[in-house]
Amino acid sequence: MSVHGDNPRENAVNEVLTSVAKEEIAIANLIDAEAEKIKKIVDSHQLSKPDDFEKIIALQKSVAEILERLIQKQQILVKKLELIKDFDTDKKSEKFRGK
Repeated sequence: MSVHGDNPRENAVNEVLTSVAKEEIAIANLIDAEAEKIKKIVDSHQLSKPDDFEKIIALQKSVAEILERLIQKQQILVKKLELIKDFDTDKKSEKFRGK
């Protein structure tokens, strides 16, 4: 990642925010891919054979597992943003105290 400006603290904050934004885009793309996979399988089956239902259930379990992992990733991203918020609050406190 490139560094802009002379303030290392602001550069670090910007780099973390950029990485969070990129991860959010990746998560959105993964969710879209899972939705497309579901649509493709549902559209390609008549759901008339028991085997079709088993495939749908297996797909649902797979998608649920992926979504659970994406939720965990989202929780990590929220923590990163909270750290950045706290980091920025600390910076404002230092300005107020004259540091």
